Amino acid sequence: QKTSVMERVTNVFCGGNVSSVPPDKPSRFRSKSATGVAQVHPVTPQTVRKIHLPEHPQSIQDLLMDDRFLGKFFTYFSASERRTLAQVCVRWRDLLYRSPRYWSGLMPIVRCRELRQAHPQDRARLYASLLRR
Repeated sequence: QKTSVMERVTNVFCGGNVSSVPPDKPSRFRSKSATGVAQVHPVTPQTVRKIHLPEHPQSIQDLLMDDRFLGKFFTYFSASERRTLAQVCVRWRDLLYRSPRYWSGLMPIVRCRELRQAHPQDRARLYASLLRR
């Protein structure tokens, strides 16, 4: 049974029926001493290194505009579904059309009947446009 684009989007955000791994318990980070008593590993300020990561999205709206998230998100969909997703907004369209990995292996179908009367320059521009995509 094939699921719709919206069902797949919902499954990505809500987890669907995929079981998730529970987070580690804090007790797993403790070590036992020779006496069998759990001790927390001491961390000195000198050993802690700050890692500057890019800001994480703070809301669903931010997430839906995050390039890294969308790059992974779009891989869950087929090329024909991505065609629909490219119509959501200008940002999604630009991200999808910018990367050839989403469109490789597709065979464009061009209706030539309308192009017979077109000027040769127009046909050349159409061909160049298809190559870019």
